[in-house]
Amino acid sequence: MIIYILSLAGVALGAYLLSCVIYHCKTLKYDSQARMDGKTVLITGASSGIGKATAEHLLLRGARVILACRNLTKTKAAVDEILSSTGVDRKMVSIVHLDLSDLDSVRKCAKEYESQARMDGKTVLITGASSGIGKATAEHLLSRGARVILACRNLTKTKAAVDEILSSTGVDRKMVSIVHLDLSDLDSVRKCAKEIIDTEKQLDVLINNAGLYESSEATTKQGYDLIFGVNFTGPFLLTYLLLDLLKKSAPSRIINKKEEGDKTDVKVYKLEQVKDHKTCKSLWLVIDNKVYDVTEFLDEHPGGEEVLLDLGGTDATEPFDNVSHSSDAREMMKKYYIGELHDDDKTKWSKPTIQTEEEPFSQSTWTNWLVPLGLALAATLLYRCVMVSKDVS
Repeated sequence: MIIYILSLAGVALGAYLLSCVIYHCKTLKYDSQARMDGKTVLITGASSGIGKATAEHLLLRGARVILACRNLTKTKAAVDEILSSTGVDRKMVSIVHLDLSDLDSVRKCAKEYESQARMDGKTVLITGASSGIGKATAEHLLSRGARVILACRNLTKTKAAVDEILSSTGVDRKMVSIVHLDLSDLDSVRKCAKEIIDTEKQLDVLINNAGLYESSEATTKQGYDLIFGVNFTGPFLLTYLLLDLLKKSAPSRIINKKEEGDKTDVKVYKLEQVKDHKTCKSLWLVIDNKVYDVTEFLDEHPGGEEVLLDLGGTDATEPFDNVSHSSDAREMMKKYYIGELHDDDKTKWSKPTIQTEEEPFSQSTWTNWLVPLGLALAATLLYRCVMVSKDVS
């Protein structure tokens, strides 16, 4: 009985506090009024909705706004409405075409606003710069006059990348240097930081670009989860060790690229493609919408050919879960991972729910929720009456 009364009191108190929040929020404004004169803001998808409202608000605070949208006719109409509602000068608003579904359009849009500021005399350290975004960043900064240090794990691959960068940019080789860095080994991180501190008089920009999405290995040298170690522990320690040099080189910058599981390099397969691989020479399985080539597994673990061949070329998620495979088995499967199943063929798997016997719907069931609701409404009305009377007085 005491628990029941306390539950009713808790519901009533919650309703009371919610009413207080709603009442006071109506009387307060939380919009920042800080001026943005001299600032330029680019907003994508600003022809309607939140984007358009944001453009209006920032214009009122003095910013110059660029609307990057796909439908230019709709955007021009939106600009007329924005100018009418804000009263700002038309030169404070500009439009650029941007279709996010077309990467050529994205590149063209970005090209219009690409910074051409020179970085002569600046030193930049980029981790994981032997390929991808890191390599492209190195090329761009070198073309703007910066000296770039590539901190990478595979030095052979990095040296080849440097040759390509020098060939494409035409800069002097002395503008590029290489240092070994394995973010999965904190001893390597410390050694890299010490080498930078000992050899560099300044470090103007640190770009933590290197990251890991998926790996068959389980832990770092120090025993941390490999993905956590490479994406967080290693970059954190490197930044911490180089912090004094960065402060000494002020104004300096630290740029962290968050690893979101970028799957642009992950192959995608249709289920029809998977079905073609169901023999001893080529055996594929789908587990949790991931595609695995287990052909080598047959050679490495003889004895289970019949079961695997029966499942070959199919979605084996349910059979795999039914035999209660351990986390070690799931870890081992990463070795055979080759890609993802196409979105059109993906299946949403859910764990079975525990069935419970339903209680009959009785009068007590009604009172269990009607009484607390009534008390909550009463508390709300009482609070409103009290606040109104205070306002009147």
